[in-house]
Amino acid sequence: MRRRGLSTARRLPRVLVLGSGWGGNKVARELDKSKFDVRLASPANHFLFTPMLPGTAVGTLEFRAIQEPVRTIAGLSEYYQAKARSLDTANRTVQLEDIFKGASFDVAYDYLILAVGNKTHTFNTPGVAEREGKEVFFLKHLHHARQIRNRILECFERASNPTLSADERARLLSFVVVGGGATSCEFTTELADFLKQDVARWFPELRPTITLVEAGDRILGPFDEALATFYASGLRKRGVDVRTSTAVRSVECVDDANGGECVLGDGTVLPMGAMVWSAGLQQVKFVTQGCEALPRDERSGRLRTGEFLRVAGTGGRVFAIGDCAD
Repeated sequence: MRRRGLSTARRLPRVLVLGSGWGGNKVARELDKSKFDVRLASPANHFLFTPMLPGTAVGTLEFRAIQEPVRTIAGLSEYYQAKARSLDTANRTVQLEDIFKGASFDVAYDYLILAVGNKTHTFNTPGVAEREGKEVFFLKHLHHARQIRNRILECFERASNPTLSADERARLLSFVVVGGGATSCEFTTELADFLKQDVARWFPELRPTITLVEAGDRILGPFDEALATFYASGLRKRGVDVRTSTAVRSVECVDDANGGECVLGDGTVLPMGAMVWSAGLQQVKFVTQGCEALPRDERSGRLRTGEFLRVAGTGGRVFAIGDCAD
């Protein structure tokens, strides 16, 4: 392990930003580079416009249309494509691990901005983590959207094979979306329109199905009930089977190539060629283990901050913003 100390050539306070999402990208761009030595570390070398991510998964948008490279940030001193592993507030260093070889190194800071976001929560549902990237896909990053697009097209190409049985074909053409939040609903709408407007022209003989599963009593829980009811009606008009008040109990592989099935809380078994899981969020490993000494909200696990986003007990040296902060 090697340590990267503070620069003595440039006598500017070093600000290390962890994360290239909405919070980290904005701070890194807006900080005055004539007053601060700004550096950024993130495993993703781009900012992602997440509201349009569902559209890229079905080809409505191209991937390059919703991303902005980190290295376009004017005046950025250095970018590390690495994951943050641990924080040493006493010595004011962060241990990073590069995503290519897993090599570890320390980067010192005068001020640290934690903008590491969160990750998908599986709620320890059996089979979800095990089948992720095969039949089960998350939808938070660009590579997830690429996986989903490839799998959807693969399902139709496989289903058009005349040697398949009716059950195998139906399983491949069954798409399940888990979670009734904004991301899930937007993706379901995009998928339904894609299947009706595009896929139906390419594979007129195939009959795909879409099921949206939500554990709560309605979709879009944080939104006004009238809006949620209106949106659910629109999904059903598109042919989507909207199921509420039931959760996915388990996911099982039936055939490595031709899909699997999921069991719902009410005992219903749904065949699936692909499942998009967007049912919840949890804190990333760096927040839960890498900086466990920092104060956090007991219920959500988010880092506790004050009026100016400072993390308590760090002498005003550490800030937390976005989904990792309360």
